[in-house]
Amino acid sequence: MANYKFLFITLILLLTGTILNASSGKCPRITVGVYINYVDQERLVKLLNEIHPDQPAPSWLFQIKEKIFAELKMNSPDIVFIPAVSRNNAESDYIMIFDITTIGAGEDIEAGGVLISEYNAFNVVSVLKQTGHCIYEQAGVLGAKDTVSKYGNYENDIFIAIEHNIDDGYGSIRGRIEEYEASHPVPPRGPEILVTLKKEYVSPLEAEREMEIGIKVKNCKGQYVWERSHGLAVLLPIKTARGEIRPTRGFLQGGGPNTRFNFIKISIQRPEGASVTYTLKKGMERSIDTFKIKVCGVRKEVTKEVFIPIAGICLRGESEGYVFPEKTTEIKFKLKKLLPQGGEQPLSGKPVLLSPEGLIDGTVSPSGKTFTQTDGNIAVRYKNGLKESTMTVHATFQPKKYPDKARASAGVTIVEKGYDWTGTVIVNQTCSYKKNEIKNNKRGFWVREESILSTDRTVHLTIRFLTTPGKPAVILGKDVSGTSRYLLKTFEQKGWADCKDKQTGKTFRKKPGDTQQSTLKMIGTLVEEYLDISPSIHVDRLSNRYTFDFGVSGLWWKGKVTRTDIYTDVCNGNSKKKSMGPFTRERQKYDLEPLHYEGQTTDINTISGSTKIETETLENCTTTYIWNLKRTGE
Repeated sequence: MANYKFLFITLILLLTGTILNASSGKCPRITVGVYINYVDQERLVKLLNEIHPDQPAPSWLFQIKEKIFAELKMNSPDIVFIPAVSRNNAESDYIMIFDITTIGAGEDIEAGGVLISEYNAFNVVSVLKQTGHCIYEQAGVLGAKDTVSKYGNYENDIFIAIEHNIDDGYGSIRGRIEEYEASHPVPPRGPEILVTLKKEYVSPLEAEREMEIGIKVKNCKGQYVWERSHGLAVLLPIKTARGEIRPTRGFLQGGGPNTRFNFIKISIQRPEGASVTYTLKKGMERSIDTFKIKVCGVRKEVTKEVFIPIAGICLRGESEGYVFPEKTTEIKFKLKKLLPQGGEQPLSGKPVLLSPEGLIDGTVSPSGKTFTQTDGNIAVRYKNGLKESTMTVHATFQPKKYPDKARASAGVTIVEKGYDWTGTVIVNQTCSYKKNEIKNNKRGFWVREESILSTDRTVHLTIRFLTTPGKPAVILGKDVSGTSRYLLKTFEQKGWADCKDKQTGKTFRKKPGDTQQSTLKMIGTLVEEYLDISPSIHVDRLSNRYTFDFGVSGLWWKGKVTRTDIYTDVCNGNSKKKSMGPFTRERQKYDLEPLHYEGQTTDINTISGSTKIETETLENCTTTYIWNLKRTGE
């Protein structure tokens, strides 16, 4: 009969567990850590050996552990029971703590004037509670049982005490946990944080700076979690990268901010959940601010990262970049809102502060505090005066009660109109180079080596031209001439010569030996092919200072090369002369260093002057520029 009763109870527990699992949605299997503490192990083992055949202590401790786990698994087979390493095991949802010891039991008996217990019994004390994981959420105690074994037959046995402690003390452990979680929803098992942003984005504008954020929490069964008395704790930071978070005013909930440690603790005490308000505090750029929400559940703390879209505010300025003297131009500013998802929106009716810089005798309208039009634009008209060279307008927009600003600047440079210029430029250049080198060698085949290198070059250019802005210059007349000379003389003498006496026929050595002289000459003429010039003239009407740039291309050297060699035999005194050329030399490009000159004129319609440029590289060159130019019209 007892076996049938046990089978029936087991079947009911299995069916109950199956039903609970089926109704728990996505809840994982419950995990219970089991911690066994022996209060006086030596005394416990001694009593066991008095009742049963002697066994070593490890054997008894192993059997007790196996008995506890077997009873627990039989009680609730769908729960995962694991050994716990301490009284507060962080690896499980719940923990059962067993304290096992021996105590005196039965009637008190007087012996020798002292009261002693009738017999020794086994005492099993157990506690089932939630595992504590978060300092801001309290773990609950589900039940406790104190069981003392009875004297007589087999009942004075620790294993019977363990059975009574688990089965009589708790009934179904799974059922006890389910009942407790139903009546104590906090902390939840398998919590999920749900966040609702009540606005699409925030921006630096005063009316768009705040966003209400709704927070709800579900347990693993999909049920919303709240608790009316102390509530479910939700943690958030007060300050983020660009904003601040505060509990929403007028929303019923517990908790509040802790400014010392920069966090808010809010208690969810109603089905409506919790609500906080995010306020943008700084920055004008488009971006995303983030923060994390924390909730403590059974076994673990969960975190939800929240992303706050932020729209940016930008101010752009644009202009033509230049304006002619005493003319009017327009400078535009555009105030835009940069949407987080991309795109822009014009901001109309917003005050922008306009501040001109460099204004002397010109006029700017409008200036100061100016409101944007319906398209978000502001058009500034500028008429320059006689004394201005540059003028810049600085624009600033600062949202109301906000620390940062959007800024932009745009300006113009007053430039002279393009004019035609005609005139003549004369260029004269002379270059020369000379180098003598003598080597006396004590050893080697050649005992003396000499070389003389000299170059001379003269260039003359006279170019008359017409230049028009935006068009290539037109050459009206030209005179191009120039000569170049390259001369290289070398002398080499051998250390000795082996000569033969005509009378005796004997060979003798004569020092120094034979000589060799060479002369290489190149004569060139300056020619032009596709001659081109690049003049640039700018006159400052305010200071009468001018700049003149002038470059020439399309010049070439064309010439001939000759070579003469003389060989002298010291044995017989005879000399041989050998000449080659003239050969036509491949033409070489001639690059004349361009001119850049800054000067002063008394009449802005004419400029004239001269300058001399000295350069020392391989050659020493002197280049003289002379110019005489006249403005002919616009």
